[in-house]
Parts: sequence; structure tokens; C-alpha cells
Amino acid sequence: MSRTRERPPRLHVARRDLVLALSRAGAPRASQTLGLPTTGRCVLISHRVVSGPVERDHDMAWSDFFALIETLVEGGCVFAPNLDAEPGDGATVLTFDDATSDHRRLAHALADRGVPAVFFISAGLIGTPGHLDEAALRELVAGGHVIGSHGWSHQRLDRVPEKDLGREIDSSRSFLEDLTGEPVNYFAPAGGIGVHSLAPRLRAAGYTASRSTRWGIHRRIADRWHIPAVPITRVTADHGWVAVAATERRLPVAMIALGAVRGALGNDARTRMRGRLHRTALATAASVPASEIVAGIRSMGDPPA
Repeated sequence: MSRTRERPPRLHVARRDLVLALSRAGAPRASQTLGLPTTGRCVLISHRVVSGPVERDHDMAWSDFFALIETLVEGGCVFAPNLDAEPGDGATVLTFDDATSDHRRLAHALADRGVPAVFFISAGLIGTPGHLDEAALRELVAGGHVIGSHGWSHQRLDRVPEKDLGREIDSSRSFLEDLTGEPVNYFAPAGGIGVHSLAPRLRAAGYTASRSTRWGIHRRIADRWHIPAVPITRVTADHGWVAVAATERRLPVAMIALGAVRGALGNDARTRMRGRLHRTALATAASVPASEIVAGIRSMGDPPA
């Protein structure tokens, strides 16, 4: 029976067909894997956690987010607020991007539960509407959380002129250190998009690790300059992907399939299609034998992160 497929941009036709078949295979609670190791760290990425309407693709409702945290704690997750440790310890690292104003209340609620986190701050946006101010950042540190740099202007680094990269990387770090009185060791490029030779730039600036937005489990300390992570969104949380990744330290097959789509798109297309890609995983979910999924992914090479 023929199936109508919508063609994702910039995908080779054969790869496109395989990826879409794999995404259909990934019923959201799929438990099949590729026999990958289950050691490593699960680094989680979150954005806004809101009490009001959920307006953005990466927003999480307050009650849903803390229900997820409780699930992870009950599942044995141990939270650690550092990204430069040996990933073999199996810890879970909770990170937040953008320092939006909801993070002040969120940080207090996490501290009350004994859950430390890493908050990535765009230094140039501190105190602007919708973002944390200086006093709130000091509260985060006092509550046992860790501050990392999200650049200065929250611009993608590939769109920042070469002459301004020092402000994004070096100046943001020194500013945050002066503000909080604590070392800033971690970097996360805005949008997860870096530039050529980012790792040596970060190393020279004094950072010790950088978190990316590519999907995966952090298994090798050698990857500390491009640490893979798992996003917390309504889709990834509601359908069990985050829980599987954090408690079993592996990606469900459905997420690997969707990651293949993300990996095949260029940066601009991936940014534009973020919400659509998440919805695709649900809209196309169907039943395909696990053996076909495994064979298909292996034929593509290493599972996409």
C-alpha cells in the first residue's frame, strides 16, 4: 500500500524514506535499542517552565515538569551540576537555557527538592524584560546551582562577526564570574550551533566543557567540548523518552529516528522545523518490527545523536 510522505528539505531521497520509516517505527514508548552501552551521563536541556499557558514548543507546564523530576528521582537518578566529570558515573545533569524570568522560582523549587542544576545565561540579556536580573543570578548560586555562559547576545555563533566572538565567549564568562563570584566553567552556544575551532577557543578562555543540543547520551570525556543531551519538551516527556534516557542512559528508537531527521537538516532548516519535527514523531508513529528498525539504523552508520 502506498504511503504519502512529506519531503523534509535537504534529505537524500533514500535516506529520507528510511528516516520516515524509522520514525513510524518509533511508537513513543518504544523500548527497543541497538545494544548500545548503558553507562554514561544523561544531560537534560530545558527552557521555560511555566504556570500559565504553554506557548512555545520547548515550554513545559510547571506541574508536568515536576512530575517528571519526581519520576526521575524515583527511578534512581542522581543529579549533579557539573559537566566536566567522567561520564561513567551515570549521573544526570539538568541544564536550563536562556535565564528566563520563570527560572527564579524554578531554581528555588529545585533547591527545595535537593536537585541542583546548571543555568546557562546570556550575559547581555541579564535584567532585560523576561529574563533574570543580577539579584536572581546570585540567588541561583546561593541555592546550590551552577552558572554557565550562553554567550553574550544569544545570537548563533555562526552569525556573529569574527571580531565579536571574544565578547560572546570570553567577555560573557568574565562578566558572569564578576557578578556571581564563582567560576564559570561551562558554555552552551545559543541554538546549539557553534563555529569552527570552538573547542580551542573555549579551552583558551578557561572553560572546561561545552554542552551541545545534539541528541545523545554523554559517554566519553573526550566529548566534553560537544556534550550530547536530551531535550525536555512536552513530546519527549509525555511519551517517556526523557525517563528512558535518564534512568537507562539510552535513547529510545523513536528518538534516534527523529534525531536522524534533525541531523540531516541544515542549521537553518532545523531551527525553523523544531516544533514540526517533534510533532512528526507522534503523527507518523506506527508499528514496524524492531529487527527492521535496527537493520535500518545500522545501515546508516552510527546512530545519530
